[in-house]
Order: sequence, then structure tokens, then C-alpha cells
Amino acid sequence: GIHSKDVEPSWLVVAMLLGGKSLQARLRECVKEGLPGIPPKELVSYMDESAKGIDFLNAPQHDLGDGPIAIQHSDIKPANIVLIGSSAVVCDFGLARILSRNQVTATSAAGTPAYMAPEAIRGKPARSSDQYALAVTYYHLRTGTLPVNDGSLWEVLDAHRHGNLEFGLVPDAEQDVLRKATELDWEARFDSCVDLVDALREALRGEGHTKPSFVPQSKQLGAPG
Repeated sequence: GIHSKDVEPSWLVVAMLLGGKSLQARLRECVKEGLPGIPPKELVSYMDESAKGIDFLNAPQHDLGDGPIAIQHSDIKPANIVLIGSSAVVCDFGLARILSRNQVTATSAAGTPAYMAPEAIRGKPARSSDQYALAVTYYHLRTGTLPVNDGSLWEVLDAHRHGNLEFGLVPDAEQDVLRKATELDWEARFDSCVDLVDALREALRGEGHTKPSFVPQSKQLGAPG
């Protein structure tokens, strides 16, 4: 088709299959079963699949007619990650923001307050804003609790703006990872969402929740022990 470089795109169309239940619904199921949240081994698999999708979106490789740009989803939360079969897929791109050289072309704040990065609250989402929201999403799904106290909208936004997030319901190793992913300075976070999930997996492994995904060479060679 014909595309004029003088006209900025106003729509982002993402085609996908109709999903089943969201991770928010899966969390409710787990809580009804008496669990604090989605079991860690199950949850980290969902986070890994979500992270790959978000990183693809965030990469500066989407040509909408005027050269490669990056896109921020801007509304990552449990309700917007759905299970298609046994796989987790990020959906609802209604608030997606187009980024160019880490700057956003739109200036209005968008997203769900409980999960929003401070720079997104200011209307200037950056390349790691979705990572911040994914970290908050992980904690909510892991513990059944948000890292901000229930309160007014202003109090919730203020907690994000000043870095007053509470991750005390998970062990120290996970807390360290989540704090890095939610640094006030977006450039101090992980390089990608996949890096965040890799760090969470390593923390969970140290806590005994997951096992190494590789077989030691000695075992592969049939060595004793």
C-alpha cells in the first residue's frame, strides 16, 4: 500500500488468537486453593514467555513507515497476560507507546497505576518501563499482594514516584532482583525483560524452587557420581 512519511501512524494492529484465562484469573484459582500465589516454578515459565514478547515489542525494529522504532506496551499487568493453551501471551495493546531513541512521541500518562513505572507516570515511558511493570506483576502473582499499600490513587502513584515499593513477602535474593528491575533510574534496570526473568530464575533456584535446566557434563558422559 501507499504510506506518506508526512503522516504519523495512529494505529498499532496486533493480530492474535483469542486467549483463555488471564494470569489474574489463574492467581485467583491458586488463592482459592490456599496458596499465596501462583507456584514459583509455574510462574517463572509464564514470566519467561511474557518477557520474550515484551522484549520483541520493545526492540527498535518495528518500521511503521519512517524507520525502525521501539514500542512500549504501557499496560503490563496480570489481567493483560493470558494463557493460550499452556503458554502465556501479552495482550491488550490499547495503550502502546511508540519510542524513538528512548523518547516517547506521546506525552500523556497511560497504564494501570499499581504497576506503572515512575517515568510512565510522568508521561515519559522509556525502554525499561514495561520491565518495571513486569516486575510488579511478578510480585503480585507470586504473593497475591501488590508492593504498594492500598490507599488513594495519589498514595499509590507517590509510592512509585519515590521508590517506596515493599517486596518483603519474598526472600532476599528475589527482593534484590525486583529492586533492580524497579530502580527509579530506568537506565539502572536490567538490559531486557529476559535478563530480569533469568535473574529471578536463578534466585528461585537458590531457594530450591527450580532445578538447573542443564545436565552436568559428567552425567552426560556417564561418569560415576
